[in-house]
Amino acid sequence: MSHDKQVINVGLIGCGCIAENHAFSISLVENNARKIWKDAGKKVRVKLHAMADTDPAALDRLASAFAVSKRYGGPRAGYDLIDDPDVHAVYVLVPTVDHLDYVLKAAARGKHVFCEKPLAFFPRDVQAMIAARDEHGVVIQVGLVFRSAPQIVYLKKLMAENAARWGNVSNVVFRDTQEKPYKGKEEVHGSTWRGDVAKAHAGILFEHTIHDIDGLI
Repeated sequence: MSHDKQVINVGLIGCGCIAENHAFSISLVENNARKIWKDAGKKVRVKLHAMADTDPAALDRLASAFAVSKRYGGPRAGYDLIDDPDVHAVYVLVPTVDHLDYVLKAAARGKHVFCEKPLAFFPRDVQAMIAARDEHGVVIQVGLVFRSAPQIVYLKKLMAENAARWGNVSNVVFRDTQEKPYKGKEEVHGSTWRGDVAKAHAGILFEHTIHDIDGLI
């Protein structure tokens, strides 16, 4: 990757609900970079550099909220962002059906990728991403955040420490307070695409329960 390694410019593809969380997290790191990287013994900084979305209203809303001036709209918004030579890492935050194409194209451009979960509909598509990662020497990370959630980390530690006394786990029950299916802003969640089989494949069982399963691994 030929760029100033002191600063990694991040571009977000997709400006929906989850993009707000990622933009906020990146801005926190960016605004506290001096202390964070000093404590970590590193010199690399991160900057929220560009955003892309085919929905002009969503793009303008999020980019304005985080003072991002580099904006890509129109039907090729995501691809134009990937082609931006000043973007070094790409966040793929779009419906699952579009993950594979964006990930492969970003990797081919030598850009690191953070992709929201699930990576793809089928194992063969995930294998294609792995092959692209190896071929182009980039990092591809999936957004399975529950594995880092403090309560999950603590629970696993507690179970490991008491395994001899408690025995093997034979049954697990997950409860979720969100209403399903996703019904838009008037309901709990602000997006509706997870209710579309063409975009989400197996619906909420596939899109959300993957967090629960990952937390057990």
